[in-house]
Amino acid sequence: MVWSILCSCATLAVVQFTPTPWARAEGEIRIAIALPLTGPQQTLGRELQSAAERAVQLLNAAGGVLGRAVKPVMIDDGCSLEAGAAAVRSIISVNADFAAVFGHPCGSIVKSLAPSYSSAERLLFVTGVTPPRTVETTRGLSHIYRIPRDRNPAAGVVEALKQLPQGARIAIVRDKTQFATTFAQAVQTELSKAGRGTATIEIFSGGDKDFHRVVERLRAADTKQIVLAGFPAEATLLLDELERSAPEIPVIASDSLAAPEFFGVAARHSARLQVLLPAGPDYFSREADAHERMQSNPVAPAETWRSLAVVAAIEAWAQAANRAQSLTVSEIERELSAGTLQTSMGTIGFDSHGQSNAPSLVLHRWLDGRWRPAQPPKR
Repeated sequence: MVWSILCSCATLAVVQFTPTPWARAEGEIRIAIALPLTGPQQTLGRELQSAAERAVQLLNAAGGVLGRAVKPVMIDDGCSLEAGAAAVRSIISVNADFAAVFGHPCGSIVKSLAPSYSSAERLLFVTGVTPPRTVETTRGLSHIYRIPRDRNPAAGVVEALKQLPQGARIAIVRDKTQFATTFAQAVQTELSKAGRGTATIEIFSGGDKDFHRVVERLRAADTKQIVLAGFPAEATLLLDELERSAPEIPVIASDSLAAPEFFGVAARHSARLQVLLPAGPDYFSREADAHERMQSNPVAPAETWRSLAVVAAIEAWAQAANRAQSLTVSEIERELSAGTLQTSMGTIGFDSHGQSNAPSLVLHRWLDGRWRPAQPPKR
């Protein structure tokens, strides 16, 4: 079989290998966990390593896979193309016998690495959020599975707005930064796709102190929902003015407000304000029971969420292998696509392109000193 492997940080070479079994005939089953254990993202890598080790510990305590113990082997991908290429070479080499690969949390390198796994017929579970273009590129590759959805904040906002009656007026209030401009445009695009029409746009300048006229215009337009794209200083003034003049209008905001200096404001306006953040253990009750050590961090919930994705990926693979009573790739894939799997991220499934339906972004409120999911997951 011809396997494509990375020979440099940007190019692919074709090397001939003889396939080997994906697990030893007897004894333990090895899986590869590809993580940044060196470089600027090594703190994330160590957190994900702990999560993977804990997941395997629980899996083995429950009987393992096919009655055999699973052994996780950590492989450093450095969160870079060069180190990632070396990781791929070691994982798919002639002497390797990994039943599956999990990790590569830095989405920026997945586009270059995924084709090698596909050519080598190795199961790869990508547990980081990949950029939209990378998602499209990898959708046609076989043996590649993605636990998180593409993290599209605009789509997440519009998904949350489905609860509004059709025709309800929506306003996007934004500053003039590139971030806010791009976010507002993306929300408008997603609203159009969802058949919700277009939103009213209110633009303010950074440093503005008076939001009375903005709020008056929103009230006059019978606004039912505000989508806010801005930063803590101006958001504070807007929310305070809404409290005085239009207490009935709720606000959904991007994660730009999930900053420590905004926590006190979020607490004052917790009934009105919801912020779109990564789904963490608080969102998944089963995870809270099974992995008590992984607690949501109100400052950086994304890191905890990525740990959770590694756990869910390992659980999904193990269930599929046990159902198939096999480590053969084709038989495991049949089970992955045949139905649902119970994981620490709830009940998930995979479509024909390997994309799971596990939620990535959910609305949060500031309650009891931390960001907490506004709604429980759908079971």
